[in-house]
Amino acid sequence: MIAGHVVILSLISLIFILQTWTVAPLSVGFALFVYVLEILVAFIQAFIFTMLTALFIGMSRTRPTEKPAGRSRRRIASMEGLSANALGYLAAGLGAGLAVIGGGAGIGRLAASAMDGIARQPQSGGNIQTAMIIAAALIEGATLFALVICIILALK
Repeated sequence: MIAGHVVILSLISLIFILQTWTVAPLSVGFALFVYVLEILVAFIQAFIFTMLTALFIGMSRTRPTEKPAGRSRRRIASMEGLSANALGYLAAGLGAGLAVIGGGAGIGRLAASAMDGIARQPQSGGNIQTAMIIAAALIEGATLFALVICIILALK
């Protein structure tokens, strides 16, 4: 979504950079196209997440077809209708969600601190930006690693 907003801003800013109205129809037309494309992607994402949620709820309400061999069937009272696979999927989903929230919060704090540092010392903006990009890449790598671990645990 942010990339689409940046593209829209760049297309509209062409009118002001070139200081002519001849590029305005083309620039506004492309900006509207990108905006409609963003809306379409948002609806597709909402549909996919709705279907995945419905699928998870359906999978969590099914009971296992056979008894595990040699294990006691002790159940937790609040998890009576959930199968072991459904609980594994739930744990993997919660773990993935927490990993993404943590990564997003970390990158947000990193960017805010970098902007604060650049505002205080504009002459060292290049060094701060380079360090910020490297740290953001490390945070994204750790988040991706956590997501892969959650997916492996869900499929195990």
